[in-house]
Amino acid sequence: MNEQTGTAMNRKPPHGREIFHYSLFLPFLVLLITLLVTYEVWKGAQQDAEQVLQGQFDFSVRNVVDDVEKRMKTYEQAMRGVDGLFAHANAVQRTEFRDYVGRLRLKENYPGIQGIRFIQLVPSAQKDAHIAAVRKEGLPEYTIHPEGQRDVYTPVVYIEPFDARNQIIFGYDMFSDLEKPPGGDTPGTRRTAMEQARDTGEVAISGKARLLFEGSKDIQSGFLMFLPVYKHEAPHATVAERRANIIGWVGSVFRAGDLMTGIIGDHSDTIDVDLYDGEKISENSLMYESDFENSPGSDLNARFHSSKLINIAGHNWTLLISSRPGFEALLDKKKLRTVASVGIGASVLLTLIAWLLVHGRMRALQAAAATQRESFKIETLMRTASDGIYVFDLDGNVVQVNDAFCRMLGYTREEMLSMNVAQWNAQWAEDELKAKIAALGSSNPVFETRHRRRDGRIIDVEISASSVEIGGQHLVYNASRDITERKRAEEELLELNENLEERVDERTRELAHAKELAEAASLAKSAFLSNMSHEIRTPMNSVMGMAHLALRTDLNLRQRDYLEKIRHSGEHLLGIIDDILDFSKIEAGKLSIETVDFKLDDVMENLANMVGLKATEKHLKFMLDIDPALSAPLRGDPLRLGQVLINLANNAVKFTEQGEISVRARRLEESATDVRVRFEVRDSGIGISA
Repeated sequence: MNEQTGTAMNRKPPHGREIFHYSLFLPFLVLLITLLVTYEVWKGAQQDAEQVLQGQFDFSVRNVVDDVEKRMKTYEQAMRGVDGLFAHANAVQRTEFRDYVGRLRLKENYPGIQGIRFIQLVPSAQKDAHIAAVRKEGLPEYTIHPEGQRDVYTPVVYIEPFDARNQIIFGYDMFSDLEKPPGGDTPGTRRTAMEQARDTGEVAISGKARLLFEGSKDIQSGFLMFLPVYKHEAPHATVAERRANIIGWVGSVFRAGDLMTGIIGDHSDTIDVDLYDGEKISENSLMYESDFENSPGSDLNARFHSSKLINIAGHNWTLLISSRPGFEALLDKKKLRTVASVGIGASVLLTLIAWLLVHGRMRALQAAAATQRESFKIETLMRTASDGIYVFDLDGNVVQVNDAFCRMLGYTREEMLSMNVAQWNAQWAEDELKAKIAALGSSNPVFETRHRRRDGRIIDVEISASSVEIGGQHLVYNASRDITERKRAEEELLELNENLEERVDERTRELAHAKELAEAASLAKSAFLSNMSHEIRTPMNSVMGMAHLALRTDLNLRQRDYLEKIRHSGEHLLGIIDDILDFSKIEAGKLSIETVDFKLDDVMENLANMVGLKATEKHLKFMLDIDPALSAPLRGDPLRLGQVLINLANNAVKFTEQGEISVRARRLEESATDVRVRFEVRDSGIGISA
């Protein structure tokens, strides 16, 4: 297995650039030999002059490199000054930031820097509060952009100068990087630099960046410099402490063209300077070129050139410096012109002949390499993929298959390579299958279907298909995944949901029925209590009436005592019956307050009749004191009012052995529709504890 893998890996197809280099080998060799011959003729005369020019060129290179490093160190110090502003205060206001940056006079003292900004770290939970706070500062249009839900935001909240160009950046979330690779979780160049600054506590610069404020004219590449800002007086000695206490970054943005133009200055007529991000020289990494008409890297063909790798705040730049014609004109070429002309002419002629000879060969190699690369790509995908992979032609015949798909259907690799997709198709009829295959040849769909295994079992699969062309043959590449268990789980979940709804409905009906039974039982009990109370009250009233009449006749002491006990017991029993009637009304929902016309004098007179006799029997003085202002008719529930007063007065009689009992009624306040009355029952008994 290891030997097969190693062999497959060694069959890596040649790259197009390798073929191109190979096709140029013979012409280049011819050109090289002829140029070497020419070179040897005028080499001696030129050597001394070139050494002088080389020394001048090296001096210019050192000046450019030193100027770049010094200029960036100056910018770094300016940012550290802003960082110090945050380090010595719990909070820096917008006006303080504006005044401080204004005193730096960026345009005069720091050419190339487009502005200094403060980038605040805002957790997702604080986003709305943060936006509201900034808007309260007089910036009602402020928002974080681009929109979208993220775990953390890093908007630009301060930026100076706050001109039209920089206002485009105001509120921009720096973590949502323009240069972030599409798809995946790889951070962009801005976020990478910000996280580096956060973790190291030092200045960090980004890679090449497309600046937000660039318009359609004079578009320049740029980069950004960041310096972390931590909580005031919070520790940040370790990476963990720095991440925990970071509140934001001081940042600055640079247009590479403006920066380098100011550095090159008087050298612009004699040397070309190209600035590349990182160590690789390519069009994608090119940040600045003083001679924009040449392609990236073409300066290496100049007579004098130098490539310098410089490190700025932990980030590598490559300076490609080459001589311009004005610099090279300082070399005396009169003696060499004739030899150079003849030699170059011959070199060009021989190179052209060699090029014509190998050009046809080059095109054939390129076509073969393209076919081999496509085959290698498919073979690599099939070998490393965990899904079942198979490739078939437009007739459905299998031309390639991986082991995962063989295991999925239960066939060997040899068996699969001799099969047609119709042999395991369990979804479509023959005509439908042919139409489906034809459609796959011109589209890249994702769909679900069913396959029949060797043992006859049907499985559900999800297929991602794409059309490819290898060696002029149209093929269909398929990635298949077994989703049988997933489909079964989905069906079980649907069935469970249906059963659950039925059980909930059944339980709801049971509870409703139980509620109806309970309400019926309660009504029956209330009706029974009400009927029973009325049945008992009728004969009891007769007993009480007879006892009252008997007490008004001549009786001996024993007879009177018996009748008094009958009367007292009857009154107690009637009180119990009244309570039972009230409780039955409450449970039945029938107890209500009446609203009828009545006179308070009638209520008080009834009170005197009910309680006065008891007070007289105990040799107590019973008095009524009614406010004359209450003589007018009232509207309310005289029965309930009388019951309350009778209960209070009876209680006073019961617990008073000597003295007096008085019932007072006083008007407290009166409106057009209502009157508020205060009732007092006073006695000389033991009273009621508060």
